Amino acid sequence: DRDMTQLVLAPPQELLDEDEMRISGVVSKEVTIVLRPGLYYADGPIILRHPGAQLVLQAGVHIVFASFASIRVDLGTLKVLGDDGFPVKLTPTDGFTEEFGDTSVENTTVWSGI
Repeated sequence: DRDMTQLVLAPPQELLDEDEMRISGVVSKEVTIVLRPGLYYADGPIILRHPGAQLVLQAGVHIVFASFASIRVDLGTLKVLGDDGFPVKLTPTDGFTEEFGDTSVENTTVWSGI
């Protein structure tokens, strides 16, 4: 399918649109992306795919995920820097928390990909 080929072979897009507060895409180079406190919308997958790629979620970040969106760390580091007074929240859209409960991240977490 030609459309699928274009999708798969498309170059990585910019991960963060600060004007629109949207985040999605692939990080395939050495870069550190820091999300400042605020509400963001993940309208697609967030993928770290380089050993030097870092995504830092500062305390007070809240990301709402579209139903098909996710964070995946193939290579690189995800740092979640929430605390008791100012957590990082990763929440889905529409009704997920009613079924699965609170999804906020309450402590500092660092995840390095394999």
